[in-house]
Amino acid sequence: MGKCSFCPTPAAHTCTTIQGNEICFTCHETLVKHKGIRSMDAIEAERKEWVTRRLSEESRLKSFLFTHSSPRSRTADDISRKAFYMWWGFLAVDCVLVVIGNYGKSIFSWFIAFAFAALAANWYQNHKQKEVQSIIDEEMLEAKIQFEKRNEDEKAGREIRCRERIERQASRRFSRYERIVEAANRKSILLHEYALYTYPPAWDVRAEIVKKRDQYRCRECSSVSSVLHVHHVRRVGAGGTHHLSNLVTLCPKCHLDKHPSKRSR
Repeated sequence: MGKCSFCPTPAAHTCTTIQGNEICFTCHETLVKHKGIRSMDAIEAERKEWVTRRLSEESRLKSFLFTHSSPRSRTADDISRKAFYMWWGFLAVDCVLVVIGNYGKSIFSWFIAFAFAALAANWYQNHKQKEVQSIIDEEMLEAKIQFEKRNEDEKAGREIRCRERIERQASRRFSRYERIVEAANRKSILLHEYALYTYPPAWDVRAEIVKKRDQYRCRECSSVSSVLHVHHVRRVGAGGTHHLSNLVTLCPKCHLDKHPSKRSR
């Protein structure tokens, strides 16, 4: 077995075309994935469509994954922090008073201690925020502008990196296929084995070669019949091709057994 007609890799013995062109398994899988040979314009259109679809999928995914924090005021954060420390302070004092007063066994006493500390801290936070509300509003407006600008810059950067990554993926996905198509056109290699949406040209010739190879006998029951069918071992919809290695001779009965859905029609 020689080398592949499209790359230096050793060819697979099951992927030889009817014209004798040898193909490696990787190039074979590439042709199956892309449904045979097409024009370079069709390949470019498929590539653009694939990139567009992947960009759309990535955009929807990132809309769920990337969440941004809301703009905040530095003054309001300082007040909230002081109120939190005040809550802890009041709570510590209340707990000491509960213990000293021998009220530690009463759940109501502990509830009062927690409630008083929370109310005091909340009153302090609301009172201080009302005093500096104008400063907080200005800081919030400035923070919102900076926040939106930073988000836009980050989004633009993510989109550029995402497009570059998907373009690299598209290059890996289509580069081998493009090389195969260019080599097939240059060397006038016919790849009718990969005409997966229809029977290839000269199907009768191909079928006769298969029947002659099988000595005009059914490969399942070894019977000799005046009517013989050619069957795809691996069906075309499941990645099978029209290679001679994927074709066998069957009698009508055995062929119908391979397609039980047709029997009920």
